Amino acid sequence: MIQRTNSDLDLEERFTGQSNRLPQKDLAQLVDAYRDLLDGIGEDLDREGLRRTPDRAARALEFLTQGYRQDLDEIINDAVFESDASEIILVKDIELYPCASIICCPLSVGRTLPTFQMEK
Repeated sequence: MIQRTNSDLDLEERFTGQSNRLPQKDLAQLVDAYRDLLDGIGEDLDREGLRRTPDRAARALEFLTQGYRQDLDEIINDAVFESDASEIILVKDIELYPCASIICCPLSVGRTLPTFQMEK
């Protein structure tokens, strides 16, 4: 497997997340699962407003879980560096989107994270 760095990705791929897409077979399985769920609760899958819902829901879940398919080295992009600081360093306004399994919906939260100087 060829290792790619962030700079190796073309601009469109970097901003659209194409490298984090699910394989088509897996996406099709999600679409089928959503169809089964809707059918299981008695929905008419041929109803005009519902025809494309399984596809939309599968693509939404693909987007919400793209972090599972991301490469940490690509995200960090060599942004780790040495520091002489001995105090706590606060990193503010980091956007986090945890996916709460009990509601199957992402929660948008902003956090301030304390980081500590680690000895190697």
